Amino acid sequence: MIVFEGIAVTVGLILVLSHLVERLRAPPGVLLGVAAGLGFGISDVAVKALSGDLESGPAGLLSPWSVIIVTAAVFSFYASARSLQIGDGVAVIAVTSVAANLSTIIAGLAVFGDRLGDSAVVIAVRLVSFSLILVGTALIPAPVRAGAALKG
Repeated sequence: MIVFEGIAVTVGLILVLSHLVERLRAPPGVLLGVAAGLGFGISDVAVKALSGDLESGPAGLLSPWSVIIVTAAVFSFYASARSLQIGDGVAVIAVTSVAANLSTIIAGLAVFGDRLGDSAVVIAVRLVSFSLILVGTALIPAPVRAGAALKG
């Protein structure tokens, strides 16, 4: 669990500092939006970890997970706000939500041992469905291309 959180924090910090690297060319705010999404994912994963500690009652709230939850949520909020100030709202919101959802899905599978289903058929259907969502998302034209297509 700590390894997953550490990797996510490291990747997030790299993304936050990526504007310092000349070779990384991304639209303004997008990489910061990804970092914010990873931070939200870290907070969500820590909430799930903390929920296992709450079996001992309210004393379970006095956990290192509580510090991670609050810290990740606050930093992610500010990173998200800044990414929306400097970047295109649609692009930033999209990458932020994808990063948050993807990190929590991966954590569920890798850290908590959540299952995709009880049978091979259910697992296959869910994987195909998820793949179709990704393909459909990739086929949606970006606002710039859609606007150009309407003019042309």
